[in-house]
Amino acid sequence: MAVEPENKVFRNMALSNNTIQRRMDELGMYISREVSISLSKSPFFSLCLDESNDITKTNQMLICVRCYDVDQKDFAEKFLCLTSIKERASAVNIHKAIKDSLNKLNVSLNNLCAATADGAAVMKSKRNVLSLINKDCEGEIVLLHCIVHQEVLVSKTIIKHFDDVELLVRKVINVINTISVLSNSFESLCEINDEKHNVLLNYNHVRWLSFDHSVTRLCELYDEVLHALTEKHNDIVEILRNDNVRCSIPFLKDFLPRLSSINKQLQNRRLTVVDAMFLTDQLKNTAKGLASQVIDNDLSNFPSLESYLREISDDTVETNIQTKIR
Repeated sequence: MAVEPENKVFRNMALSNNTIQRRMDELGMYISREVSISLSKSPFFSLCLDESNDITKTNQMLICVRCYDVDQKDFAEKFLCLTSIKERASAVNIHKAIKDSLNKLNVSLNNLCAATADGAAVMKSKRNVLSLINKDCEGEIVLLHCIVHQEVLVSKTIIKHFDDVELLVRKVINVINTISVLSNSFESLCEINDEKHNVLLNYNHVRWLSFDHSVTRLCELYDEVLHALTEKHNDIVEILRNDNVRCSIPFLKDFLPRLSSINKQLQNRRLTVVDAMFLTDQLKNTAKGLASQVIDNDLSNFPSLESYLREISDDTVETNIQTKIR
């Protein structure tokens, strides 16, 4: 431990807040310089831009690069820098901040071949940041709306008719996991019933990929959830017992992992733009194909949904789920 008297290595080392902060800044600049040197050697590179607000409401622009690393002889994705935008986050001001940051690191745009950003208005308007960057380059560059972001939007659009179920799942998880009495009762019920798990998985809307895991766990422990909520949360229990809601959850359990698996493939750093676009198209086609199967009463890819529908034997519920999917 650094605080122990016998540790002579740290006793003579300056560890004040200012010193540590200065050294962190120096390390950050060193990493940025190393990336800029790598970019100068690369025959081409692309920029990835993402603008957001920090806790103090200051606009921050994150600049990442994808390039061919000559030393490693492979493609690499690297963090270049984080720049603050003190003025209004307009396209002109963001472009100026990006350009100043690149000039400070001696990064030339001569070898820039592409730039990508999310779907924010300032990034996709007529006079947007990407078009301004394009004007700084010697030739035309490829301007892209982030393909992973497109895939997220597609995924959310596909299941938009299940937003009420998503809210319900989140509410159930929060109620059980945040109220200690319910949490302890739920854990005991799971142990009594010899369940493999005894806790529900938290779900964060930002980390949307975790939703399929949360839904799967809820399906596995559905009876324990109903029992734990019966005394003080009858309103939630009544909704959970509704056949239409009960039918939607196993459908999502079978359907969501397909979206997650394709998204994980999109995170492969060795993918090209063509590969990523192919996977996005594959996602759309897969979703359409699976939806058509349910509409045509082919549940071969939906074992959980098929099991539940067989259990209740209610054609109305099946019709309702088909209507939601259309």
